[in-house]
Amino acid sequence: MAPPKEGRPNLRRIAALALAGALSAVAAPTAGATPLTLHAVNTRGVDQASLVTIPAGTTFTDANGRITVDVQPGDTLRVTRGGLAPEGAGIPYTVPSPVPSGPVTVTLDALAATVAPAI
Repeated sequence: MAPPKEGRPNLRRIAALALAGALSAVAAPTAGATPLTLHAVNTRGVDQASLVTIPAGTTFTDANGRITVDVQPGDTLRVTRGGLAPEGAGIPYTVPSPVPSGPVTVTLDALAATVAPAI
């Protein structure tokens, strides 16, 4: 790499390299990671779109409450519908060893029925 013409660092190149490094660290699966499929439902058995906190950060399920994430035995995941939901920060699920090969169901409390008076 040739030195910058004006004697100052090439900020575009530094930013591009920093971004590439950060993305590769997030996108690269952890050594020994195994896929785990979670299914979030409420106590009535209704699929619940949810936020899932994994060791790498927070992601979300599809509209049917399903997600597949790479985990290792001992990882703790948290499933919630948001900070104001009854489960607050989330229902914890600790990944057993060996990692289950089939879907794992996490059950969230059903929300109270909404009553709308007739007009």
